[in-house]
Amino acid sequence: MVAQHKINKRIILSTLLGAMAAATLPAGAAEWSVEPSVSASTSFSDNVRFLDRATSADLINSNIILSVSPALQFGHETEVRNVKGKVRIAANRFNKDNELNSNDAFIDIAWRERGERSEFSFVSNSTYDSTLATLLQDVGNPTLRKQRQKISINPNYTYNLDANLALSMGYRFEDVGFKDAQKTSLVDYRSNELLPSLRYKLDERTEIELNTKLWQLITLPDNLQIPRSTFKTRLLGGGYNKKIDESSSWSAGAGIYNIGEDTTSIAVNTPGIQTTHSGVTAALKYQRSTEYGNVNTILAREINPSGENTLLLTNRLGVDFSQGLTPYLTGLASVGYYKNKVIGGNIDKNVQYFRLSPSLSWKPAREWQIDGGVVYQRANSPLKVFPRRRQMPNRRF
Repeated sequence: MVAQHKINKRIILSTLLGAMAAATLPAGAAEWSVEPSVSASTSFSDNVRFLDRATSADLINSNIILSVSPALQFGHETEVRNVKGKVRIAANRFNKDNELNSNDAFIDIAWRERGERSEFSFVSNSTYDSTLATLLQDVGNPTLRKQRQKISINPNYTYNLDANLALSMGYRFEDVGFKDAQKTSLVDYRSNELLPSLRYKLDERTEIELNTKLWQLITLPDNLQIPRSTFKTRLLGGGYNKKIDESSSWSAGAGIYNIGEDTTSIAVNTPGIQTTHSGVTAALKYQRSTEYGNVNTILAREINPSGENTLLLTNRLGVDFSQGLTPYLTGLASVGYYKNKVIGGNIDKNVQYFRLSPSLSWKPAREWQIDGGVVYQRANSPLKVFPRRRQMPNRRF
């Protein structure tokens, strides 16, 4: 097993708490299932640091990356309870860039409990991975490749007032820290969200939803030369969900947001930034799942943390497609386009990121799977600095 001595104690603590909560559940009629697995991969990258240009300090080198990843998946399901989780570690080695060698960890636990008129769920995710891959996949924001630690806890309670009307109250906590982030634009942050919502069934296949979000994000710089920011976000929105048939559905939603920003000043006798930002969010989704393939599409405008002492207004288009070609061979393709605008701080960085990833998956037996594919990525992030304000550390890609 790969040694994980560098993982923060908070990851271990959150994992133990989730595991103990799951373990104390009565066994019920179903038994626990445990499935170990291991995967190994070799990949090639012509620009592993995702640099826009080479410098004397940072060369654009091609790399061969070797990864070995053992995992343990477990589950327990009864008529009223569903518990599942996965623990995975990954050892990644780069042949020409030993500074990027890493031991990653991923711990996911989900617990769902159903009552006569209510349902409680608890989801916990703990990760220790690379910022570059994570922030590109989540919000399309290219950054320096550093190790990121993230703890996320999300309990939710839903009560059915009658056959058609349901009230939910959710809470999400996130704590994100970056390793060796000095002289980069990466800044630790902590986030708390209250997520109440009201859903009403118009018929068996149609549902409307009213939802709100009260969100506070506080950045936690460990350098006195970086200002500390607090973002208080209020969002009110609504949605429409339609199940077309047994295999497909679509949904649409929109909302309005108001963000209050309070950023301290790092210069003597210089005021900080206290301002508000407002606008609209929207999302349109389509899903189709059959025995032989799946299609998931999303067109969205949303607010996300950037990991760089600001928020992002993210416009994104995503399509994920899979199709069985033979009983053992599946073709897959993923397309993502992101256009981001920075909210807050004293920089105006508009980021555009595009990703195209076709691949093939061959599964000759239940225990074996061989995947092969190509990933093409392109990013552009021109940077402007507002006048008469101190420039925060940043790096252009």
